[in-house]
Amino acid sequence: MAKKDKDDKKTNDTARRIWLAGIGAYGRALTEAKGAVGELSGKSSEVFEDLVQKGEMLEKVVEYKGKEMVEKSGLRDFDLNDRIKSMRERLSGGKSDRVSDLEAQVAELNAKLDGLLKQQQKTTAKKTTSTRKKTTTQRTSAKKATPKQSSATKKASTKPRATTKKDAAKTAPTKKSD
Repeated sequence: MAKKDKDDKKTNDTARRIWLAGIGAYGRALTEAKGAVGELSGKSSEVFEDLVQKGEMLEKVVEYKGKEMVEKSGLRDFDLNDRIKSMRERLSGGKSDRVSDLEAQVAELNAKLDGLLKQQQKTTAKKTTSTRKKTTTQRTSAKKATPKQSSATKKASTKPRATTKKDAAKTAPTKKSD
């Protein structure tokens, strides 16, 4: 049992030391980072100027190498700045002049189409109104021309007429005696 207690104590001591080492590493990294930030913040303008100078130097080297390659390849009218501009437009989603022109043409055509549709709707509405008036007038005049029949004459006209006395006797209603 005593040996088990010693092992547990040793394990706990090792775990605690590992924990403390981790905290110490974090503290040391934090201290070094604060020192580096403080150092850079004081020198930020110097660092920026140094980066600008390196960028200008690299730009000149790239431009020289680009011209050299163009001469070797035999391409004419190659301007590196134009190529860079077109690449930026493609990557940033910028619009070219051709796309802008096409968009303007599409907008113009849409406006014309809307105008034509409105005009067509107006003429269709006028034609429909005049057709309705003509149809209504024709129906009204047709009703006036044919006299209305009474319900008794309608019933009489639907029954077949007897041509002989025998037929008349057959079709005539018989009286039932109560």
